[in-house]
Amino acid sequence: MRYSYSNLSTAVKCPRQWAAIYRDRRFQRSPSPALERGNRVHKALENALLDGSEPGVWTPNGLLPVLRQCGARAEAEYCIDRNLQPCPKSSPNALLLGFIDVELDDDWQSLLIDWKTGKFYPDSLQADVYAVLKRAQWGDPSRPVEFCWVYVDQKLTHTEEPDERAQDRVLSLIEWCESATGEQPPKPSPLCRFCPVQDCEYYQGG
Repeated sequence: MRYSYSNLSTAVKCPRQWAAIYRDRRFQRSPSPALERGNRVHKALENALLDGSEPGVWTPNGLLPVLRQCGARAEAEYCIDRNLQPCPKSSPNALLLGFIDVELDDDWQSLLIDWKTGKFYPDSLQADVYAVLKRAQWGDPSRPVEFCWVYVDQKLTHTEEPDERAQDRVLSLIEWCESATGEQPPKPSPLCRFCPVQDCEYYQGG
């Protein structure tokens, strides 16, 4: 299986949902109005970074011009194999894949930015995953990586700097996924009403 932040975060939130969607492929994620809006906002912000157009949403004052001036890259793709080496996403040995909205590198550190719509809910696992991918790209497991969420609806930002144990945390979660067989336990939450696993006893939709 090839993993991503979305895949791994689902495993943390609900192992049963993860198994149904990613391991057993019983369901596909359906487009939603929130997802469609998020895609539109991301495209507008990508264009704003590339050509200076107006994105139509909030961003920190002066951020986009500074990113353009410094040569930031939009929509960067990363993939590593089971030896934790960079590889094409089409590789049969691909293990972990990610796309980041903005990356800015210098000789000794990296800044990664993720545009977010909706509620303020930064997840350290996302910062860990992208730190692992970025450090593999540079061949430096201790490279400083700053991960910044920009919540355009809430007009908030949040920054984390994953430590060198990020790789251990991510690989431990992948190891759990690789060994997870049979029916997995659910984790009931208010999000159960949106879950596609309707045969779960905690499903709350109608």
